[in-house]
Amino acid sequence: MSITAFVGILLYAVVAAACAAAGLVARKAGARGLRPPREARGWLLASLVFAALIVLALGNVTGLLQGFLRQLLVDNEQYASRWEVQAPLSALLVLATGGCAWLGLRQWQRHRRSRAARLLALAVIAALGYLPLLLARIISFHQLDKLLYTGPLRLNWLIDGGLALTVATCALLYIRLIGQQAAPIQRR
Repeated sequence: MSITAFVGILLYAVVAAACAAAGLVARKAGARGLRPPREARGWLLASLVFAALIVLALGNVTGLLQGFLRQLLVDNEQYASRWEVQAPLSALLVLATGGCAWLGLRQWQRHRRSRAARLLALAVIAALGYLPLLLARIISFHQLDKLLYTGPLRLNWLIDGGLALTVATCALLYIRLIGQQAAPIQRR
């Protein structure tokens, strides 16, 4: 396992723990009637997403899928013309990215009034960002690979780390915000 893969897995674990902690805080606040139960479920689901990313990374699932698809093209004697398959998949990737952005924007607009709900919505938007990133890794279209994996500071790392840090920051801010809202109730 490379050092970057290890760091990524460690980052996913930290984010999963932060989301689980936010879920527990939301659950306790929900039990006192301060927060809707869907917020606890949302944070716990985000925690499961990052746990799944850990499993995907440990099992090298994206690499295995790339290898499987490559071998499938070789077996069908289509490897030389793989762009005919990868180009439409890349177009689907663009559509998936747009769809994730649209869903995220709708989620954001639904929660204009509540800072806590907006933090969860932003975390969901960032977590949704992993879908197009994983698809881009699996498709392995030469032009996309060149964009994601070249240079000393790879765009792949920036996107992956940025999404993870966004979710973790939202979880920690949520914990802080709900803690401040619950504090006056606890002092009575």
